[in-house]
Amino acid sequence: MGTTCFVDQNRKAVPVTRFVASAHDEEMDMLARKSRQSAASSSTPRLEAWNSLRKFFHEDKAPEGLNFTKFLPGPSGLTDKQYGAAKARRKASTYRTLLVAGMHFRLLPTTTWSA
Repeated sequence: MGTTCFVDQNRKAVPVTRFVASAHDEEMDMLARKSRQSAASSSTPRLEAWNSLRKFFHEDKAPEGLNFTKFLPGPSGLTDKQYGAAKARRKASTYRTLLVAGMHFRLLPTTTWSA
């Protein structure tokens, strides 16, 4: 399990799930399946993904001052390894992201071996 949080200038972390509707995940899954099956140009799936994200982004529930334009560099930084290297891009975004994740481990009983 995990979620990405946006941390504002006041160091308040807000999970992305509070301001991007969960229906976005289902639509992105559908778009990914559709793009694998079609021979569309590479810009078409990106445009559809951008439109989907815009549709499910709720600025009124986002951290103070975070609008869609300021939100866009956040996901880019999560998916593009080279994104963090550009100082100009980092300065353009006033929000930092924090990934909070956890995993359940089941401990198995120890086995005793006899000779």
